[in-house]
Amino acid sequence: MYGLGGWEEHRDSIRGLKGRLGFPEEEEFQLLSLKLSLIDGSIYDTLRGRRLNPRSPEEGELMGIVYQVLSAYSRGVETPPTGRLITSRQLTGGQICHVMVGRARRLIAETFRDETELQRAARLIGRETIEIGGEKAIRIRPLPRIPITILFRAGDEELPPEASIFYDGNVESYLDLENLGLLTLLTAMRLREAYRRIRERDLLELLLGGRLNSPL
Repeated sequence: MYGLGGWEEHRDSIRGLKGRLGFPEEEEFQLLSLKLSLIDGSIYDTLRGRRLNPRSPEEGELMGIVYQVLSAYSRGVETPPTGRLITSRQLTGGQICHVMVGRARRLIAETFRDETELQRAARLIGRETIEIGGEKAIRIRPLPRIPITILFRAGDEELPPEASIFYDGNVESYLDLENLGLLTLLTAMRLREAYRRIRERDLLELLLGGRLNSPL
């Protein structure tokens, strides 16, 4: 998928992020409830409660996306936020980005039935609630300097659910457009994974007659 490389290919550039662009001077980075070891490139998924398996096609692809976007982010330039929200369509030459953002929007719209479900899932990967034009939206920071804002509208009998995705106007200072698309898709994938864990937990609690003390 998208010519993703492995840890050996991206290791040096990712390690170069220590103490830069919002990352700590530590041997572990955290993003979207994933913990990346800078020592060996392993990734612990707090949603699954275990390390990702690079031999699994799905999990190996997830690891490749993480390496790819972090490597690209390492070439970013520190730039103050503008406070201006933009969509992928407003990015110059962003057709590839827009295709992946479209996939992310569809994934979110197909996963969630209402904003409450999205809020619960987003809380597991780190989010804040904001308002856009009087409507509630969620803001997630998959990378320290890149907030992604999602405005979700539940469907009704006539219209399906819809998700709109926004970035700060400075986003191109940190990622090229293809990798911004990948980061957005990764965020949607993590929201879906968080929702799966919530559903599993809710089902278990139902089977146990409400005896499970769930923080979700």
